[in-house]
Amino acid sequence: MITDVRASQMFLLLHEAESVVRIAGRLKMSEKTVRKYRDADQLPSQIKRAERSYRTREDPLAEFWDEIEAFLQQDSRLKPYAILDWLKQKYNPPEGKSRVSDSIRRTLERRVQSWKLQHGVEQDIKFPQIHHPGDVIAFDFVVMNSLKVTLGGKPFDHMLFHAVFTYSNWEYVHLCHSESFEAISAGLQDALHRAGGVPCRVRSDSLSAAVNNLSDDKEFATAYRDLLAHYGLRGHRINVRKPHENGDVESSHGHLKDALDQALRFRGNRDFLGVDDYLAFVRPFVHRRNTSREKRFREEIATLGPLPPQRRGTCTSFFVTVKSDSVIRVKRNAYSVSSKYIGLRLEVRIHQDHLELWYQNECLERMPRQFGCGKENIDFRHVIDSLVRKPGAFVNYKYVNHMYPTTRFRMAYDGLLKNTTEASAVKQYLKLLYAAKHEGLDLVDDTLRWFLAQGQAIKVDDVLKVVASKHQLPAPTAVNVEAPDLSTFDSLLQHMEVYDEQETNHVKRQTPDDEDDGGLAAYDQHVQTVGSTEGVASADVPRDPPADGRASGTRTLDAHAVSGGLGREGMSDERSEPHSAIDAPCTSPGGQDLGAIRLVSVAAACDAAIRDAASGGLLESPGQLVDLRKTRLGKNDAVVGTRGSTRETGAIGLFRDLSDVGSGVVAGQTGSTSRASHQKAPEVRSLDHRRPGLRPAESRGDGGLVHTPLGTVRTRQCAAELEPALFQMGADIQRPDDDGCSDRPADPSLGHHRTQHPQLSTR
Repeated sequence: MITDVRASQMFLLLHEAESVVRIAGRLKMSEKTVRKYRDADQLPSQIKRAERSYRTREDPLAEFWDEIEAFLQQDSRLKPYAILDWLKQKYNPPEGKSRVSDSIRRTLERRVQSWKLQHGVEQDIKFPQIHHPGDVIAFDFVVMNSLKVTLGGKPFDHMLFHAVFTYSNWEYVHLCHSESFEAISAGLQDALHRAGGVPCRVRSDSLSAAVNNLSDDKEFATAYRDLLAHYGLRGHRINVRKPHENGDVESSHGHLKDALDQALRFRGNRDFLGVDDYLAFVRPFVHRRNTSREKRFREEIATLGPLPPQRRGTCTSFFVTVKSDSVIRVKRNAYSVSSKYIGLRLEVRIHQDHLELWYQNECLERMPRQFGCGKENIDFRHVIDSLVRKPGAFVNYKYVNHMYPTTRFRMAYDGLLKNTTEASAVKQYLKLLYAAKHEGLDLVDDTLRWFLAQGQAIKVDDVLKVVASKHQLPAPTAVNVEAPDLSTFDSLLQHMEVYDEQETNHVKRQTPDDEDDGGLAAYDQHVQTVGSTEGVASADVPRDPPADGRASGTRTLDAHAVSGGLGREGMSDERSEPHSAIDAPCTSPGGQDLGAIRLVSVAAACDAAIRDAASGGLLESPGQLVDLRKTRLGKNDAVVGTRGSTRETGAIGLFRDLSDVGSGVVAGQTGSTSRASHQKAPEVRSLDHRRPGLRPAESRGDGGLVHTPLGTVRTRQCAAELEPALFQMGADIQRPDDDGCSDRPADPSLGHHRTQHPQLSTR
């Protein structure tokens, strides 16, 4: 739609003798539109548009409108959301396609509004009020349970007495637990004294504590009327179920709760140490809210009346005579008192949250107040002396449920009932209550806790002996933890050899390139650089020790650290930090010589004799490594083969665990340099007692293919769940420069001549 602004621009360009085509291009409108407004010589808002007499879509209320209109004719105050809810209940089946959805709500609202306008339905009018300073203070109670405040982790159900001066909106709150007259008296007087003056009127709703709702005139209660007279206030109440008539304070309720909720969210938690801690949070918060009303409140203070010389008492009192059951009834709630007050006429002073018993101007007792009706506050200490003398009255006592001060007392009584008769159990249990009164409830309860924790049957005589001795019992959370022997952790300390990049590069330059296995040799060199589980097993061919100190002959297994973390494709993660080496040698838990493995060609590996030898079980000797016993190698078969290589095969390294990364090339492989280019590969020996944990696999079994390029044992396409512990053995077993055909000294590692490693004993 073209606006008046764009039409004005069009007329300006027409006045400058611009063509219609150029104007349409500059203003991005069609030429037809330019000619339309040019010929009419009017702005879009001046052109009278014809009303549309057709619908652009199907009416969604057509099938329901007759019923809706019938309801509106009966009661024109029906709301559209209520009509929509009725339609959904009637026309939407529990199962199947729904005929009425929420998408028609806006259409229904417009249709109902049009119907009311057409039929002249009158609406309620809200009359703005002029508030005069110092005229009215309004109050009401607001429940704060929705804030979910807790004291010490326990829910704190409470409400606030909320008073507001209607002119300045200055507010005051007072903590309370019920809409009692005592709460009204304390809250209203506090608000007046904090404000520093008395307004002309006080407004409230029809509270039963302030208004006698049983009378037709709804006059004020006597106590409330006396309170107003003391301060010179004129009382004013609103009509029943008309909260909007007290809108100033009702509106402030919502704003106060929302602001407190936001403040608690900023605080981070809703738990407080106690009531005082909670009030220390609420009162400064309300004071900050009143800061923005300071200007108007000062105007209101100037018009307030003076306060009376003294504050009126906030409690109510009446007299009651204690009957023979030693129970008094206050506000339809029962309270037990000491039996020495039986027959006395006591004055009961009811405060906001507690009761006081007075006799001859002396306060005898103070007890918490029960809120509501039909509540009971019975203390076993008030009646236990008489119950001990009359145990037969215990079972059917009206307030017997209050004779179990804690859960453990109830458990003790149930335990006594199982072991003896009811009469005997009652007598023994009353002895426990008697001791709880005279020796201390906490002491007896803690003793019962100790007996129940030991699983012992409750015997009253034993319990009373422990109570009389006053011995300190173990705390419920006392845990005796023995100090561990740190020497057992020495076996966990491990080595990590130092990688010498220059030496590795030197070995790589000495390794001859081969077209078939050049890539495998490079991969061997990378595995040696990254590192994995250390350890070595070599051929058991005895040789004389060479002059350069290299080891030869039967070699042992070095138990070293496993580098932490797996990188991509099962390789050791370079980011993982190795374990620090230790100076003291550690003894291998196994201590066995694993012997040697000789390699054969593919044809030899497929021989039936070798396959028969591969079916042998795995020996589990006491000195065998635990991880090797867990591999279950005797249950899985694998193929042993050799690639077409003419190199001399060196010692065979052990494997690294690839169970976490699936099948693939093992990251614990080692290469070997070639001494003779035309030497024939020796045969692979079958499993014997010196090689527990290593065995060939059957061709096309569930094991992976094993081949030996460059004198290295490799596995491919091995399932992740097969032989996990065998793969844990590292790549540091043998380095390319270790194949020196000479004996290795006992101490140095094969990986680096400067790193010391402990050796397994050779048997």
